Amino acid sequence: MLVRKFAADDMASALQQVKDTLGADALILSTRTLRKKGLGVLGKQTIEVTAAIESPAMRANSGKVVPAAAQKPAPRAIPAAYRNRVEIREDEPLSVPKPAPAAARVELANHALEDEIRILRSQLEGQNFNQLQAEIDQLKGLVQQLTQTAQPQAVATAPVITAPVSSVDPVPTI
Repeated sequence: MLVRKFAADDMASALQQVKDTLGADALILSTRTLRKKGLGVLGKQTIEVTAAIESPAMRANSGKVVPAAAQKPAPRAIPAAYRNRVEIREDEPLSVPKPAPAAARVELANHALEDEIRILRSQLEGQNFNQLQAEIDQLKGLVQQLTQTAQPQAVATAPVITAPVSSVDPVPTI
């Protein structure tokens, strides 16, 4: 493997140097920024790129070498007795019921709620109406009794004032 370092003022020119020298197949191993000449902010930055490429001898051998783990055993290597035992099945699609559309579910829920409201209203009207009507009739009767008994007593017990009008003191205003 051929490893080289390249230095440039910016990353684009450093990568161009790598491509011109090593070719398009080069691998960038590392990059770093170096400060040279000057202190602090006034120092000039330099980009250092370390790149590598395979040597021509390694390229020729790389096509021939195949790792043993990557090779698949030939189907003939499996004994016939075992091949008959293996049952190959295709994946069967699952039958998943499709959910009802949202609008249909909402409409169904609304219909059920409306039915329940009608039932509750009819029960409430049957119970409360008769009870409320009886209470109202009872209150009307009590009010009539009070008005009839209060009128004769008010007339009989009311004091008669026979004072002259001039003797009455005026009411002070605030």
